[in-house]
Amino acid sequence: MPIRPAIPADASAIVAILGHAIRTSVAHFGDIAPSEAAVQRDIAQHDTHPFLVWEDGGQVLGFANLRPWKARAAYRWAAEIGIYLAPSAQGKGVGGRLVDALIVQGRSAGLRTLVAGMTLPNPSSQRLFEGRGFTAAGVFPQIGHKHGRWHDVGYWTRRLAPPEPDAPA
Repeated sequence: MPIRPAIPADASAIVAILGHAIRTSVAHFGDIAPSEAAVQRDIAQHDTHPFLVWEDGGQVLGFANLRPWKARAAYRWAAEIGIYLAPSAQGKGVGGRLVDALIVQGRSAGLRTLVAGMTLPNPSSQRLFEGRGFTAAGVFPQIGHKHGRWHDVGYWTRRLAPPEPDAPA
């Protein structure tokens, strides 16, 4: 399987994928791509939250990671998914396989809830996540401004563990 944990040497490919998304779409609200050093630090910090790449023919064509939803302690069982693909990997099932791998790894890590955010409208991402059991949780209207327009951002969530009675975790 071409999915594997990201390593620092993947940083330049990840920066290129992010740079393309930032320049050409509203999928990422950044203005500039992060530096390779910043991506290497991000990869190194993912000891409890997986950072995966999709590699084909020795080339990284996509990546996905889990990162803490928020820094406060009460949220430590929730993580947000980030996923970006090179244009050549889009529409080929790569994103779904990366999300599937994150679901498995998130569950193994003891996470209870995954959060996926996306700029709207985005029917392909909605199908991707809804097809994997995520449900719509809400929309922040016109929260981001990019490429001369205001954009809505929607959030979808998926529980990884069944509800349990309130008890110390």
